[in-house]
Amino acid sequence: MIIRSSQDAIDTIKKRHNLITTTQKSEKAILEVRKMCQNDILYWINNFCFTYDPRPGTMKNVPFVAYSFQENLIRNTVFSINESKDLLVEKSRDMGVTWCMIYVFQWYWQFFNGYNFHMGSKKKDNVDIKGDISTLFGKLRYNICLQPFWLLPEGFDRKKHLPLLKIINAENHNTITGESSNPEFSRSGRYSAILFDEFAFWPYDEQAWSAAGDSSTCRIAVSTPFGRFNKFADLRFNSEINIQTIHWSQHPLKSESWYEEQKKRRTTDEIARELDINYLLSVEGRVYKDFNYSIHVRDSIEVNKSLPIIRAWDFGLNPAVVFSQIDENGKWQIIDEIVPPDDLKPTISEFIPQVLKYCKENYSEFSFKDICDIAGKQRSSHTGKTDIDWLISFGVTPLYNYVRIEEGINLVSSRLICKDFAPEAALLISKKCPRTLEAFSGSYRRKKPAAPGLETSPVQEHPYEDVMDCIRYTAWQYFDAHTGRRKKRKGRSPKKYLSDNIVTGY
Repeated sequence: MIIRSSQDAIDTIKKRHNLITTTQKSEKAILEVRKMCQNDILYWINNFCFTYDPRPGTMKNVPFVAYSFQENLIRNTVFSINESKDLLVEKSRDMGVTWCMIYVFQWYWQFFNGYNFHMGSKKKDNVDIKGDISTLFGKLRYNICLQPFWLLPEGFDRKKHLPLLKIINAENHNTITGESSNPEFSRSGRYSAILFDEFAFWPYDEQAWSAAGDSSTCRIAVSTPFGRFNKFADLRFNSEINIQTIHWSQHPLKSESWYEEQKKRRTTDEIARELDINYLLSVEGRVYKDFNYSIHVRDSIEVNKSLPIIRAWDFGLNPAVVFSQIDENGKWQIIDEIVPPDDLKPTISEFIPQVLKYCKENYSEFSFKDICDIAGKQRSSHTGKTDIDWLISFGVTPLYNYVRIEEGINLVSSRLICKDFAPEAALLISKKCPRTLEAFSGSYRRKKPAAPGLETSPVQEHPYEDVMDCIRYTAWQYFDAHTGRRKKRKGRSPKKYLSDNIVTGY
């Protein structure tokens, strides 16, 4: 039976009430129903499980009767646990996927011996807050507490066996535990399966997934998409993991007219993320919304030996260099990048020789033109030298200009949509530039506005701000701010501005 209305839900509750009333009249009937629940997870779910809907104007305690797409998901999850296989579930929002995962874990916990599970989400408040049904453990406690007492473990005590971040079966010693994302996620235990809820949004996603590999033979990653550059997307597109897609169109109560109404009340980012399972457009606040992975990205880009390589330098605690070539017609190719790992922050005096060595090893036949941040003129209180001083001391003489952030962003955007080289794009990026691609795909994003419609500045987050600063400097140096066309802009050179110091140019 598909529950389409409150009356359908009430009729289902009455049917369940009759089943429970009849069953608990005899020990034999109880044993038979328990056996049926153990043998068929869908029998148990469709007769004894509930979901909670807090939205105004809706019935709160709704009997859960699985739709066909949910039945497939549940069976696939059970198969993955039994066969010790990892599973990835990409989904639209509001499809009952998390509830299905909760039911599967509870089913094993409630009816079988020797099963321990672990659940996680991006932060603790999503995992467990006592009394909050929106959390993973809130959902689990809610459904457990609505079970007939004769289906629960012998001696079950709500106060004793449902502590924070843990569900205990005192009869068979099964447990379900949880924690939030961290580099050592799940490492201390051994589990029958581990749930990674909304995994695309996790910090420490790479480390957590890796740590869980020794803790369980079945890792279950569930999420709506959040760009192409996170562990969830990497598993989806670059691994052999079993994938199940739960799209809104599979829901019997969601139609094209429903979808059109959603488009009226949601942003493009929300539609892409929450409904369309669109990895490229799913990041809220993306700065470069015209970036299209299939149009602007190439597996490899042949470096033109007749053109110099443009090195754009960004300084600070997290330095970066982005390499480009721009021909006389304005065709821009971003060919390489150097971005130190997050745990390694070289000083500018260490970073410059590393870059020069890399260039000698990989681009020995090319000449270079250098651009940098005007902030490089600022003198260090520790060394007494500016970052530009350091560049000059290694034989690098950069051009620099003051570049307003939004003007630079607009110039880069103009190259993304430029049709001068159709069918080829005017701006191409090599896959040798993973941080640059992550930034374009949505990791470089604007701050959340205080009110809808307000424009906000980009989030200052390493390394995405760093590589995008390099790209803005390049755009400003080589393209006209008004026309967007190729133009060799005059830049200030330290050699021209100085005179009192023959070494630094200042």
